[in-house]
Amino acid sequence: AFTAAQRGTSVGPDTAVLRQVLQGGRRAFVHADTFAELSAALDLARDFGFEPVLVGARDAGKLVDRLLAQRARLVLFAPGPDARRDERALPAVLAKAGVPFAFAGRPESLRAAVALAVRAGLERSTALAALTRLPAQLLEQEQRLGSLRQGCAASFLVFHGDPLDLDSRHLATYVAGRRLFGAEPQTSPKSRP
Repeated sequence: AFTAAQRGTSVGPDTAVLRQVLQGGRRAFVHADTFAELSAALDLARDFGFEPVLVGARDAGKLVDRLLAQRARLVLFAPGPDARRDERALPAVLAKAGVPFAFAGRPESLRAAVALAVRAGLERSTALAALTRLPAQLLEQEQRLGSLRQGCAASFLVFHGDPLDLDSRHLATYVAGRRLFGAEPQTSPKSRP
């Protein structure tokens, strides 16, 4: 399919998408977990000249130099409580080497899973970026998502304390600037009109 897109010997919506990937106008997300799958995905990206986003990437620690050389980005499934020690340490290994990654996972368990990665050596600031700014960048949506600044969608959570400290209480959820969960913010007497 990539060869047909490159040569222009095929038409259709799938071919058009692959052509956009080959021309740098679209990112290719490739699900690859094992060493063999990751190697094959990196071979494909090298042969066709694109920078892949590898989803899963469980064995990425075995390919750090190659990931860096090919400017690959990763989407890691956050390690759960039953994950092996090397799986919990993988985000810290990748961060130390400079391989960019974002976290993915089930919303109800993602915060706890990322807290486990922090406990296994990942810097808190890197963990928070992998939950906020970096996913927006991978999706090429950083102008709208991933940061709290003017012009962004204003979707965020409010915690009493560090969000990666599991003792911190979740106070509120805002989506597109509207509070969907949590009490109305308290104002001090001085700030009332």
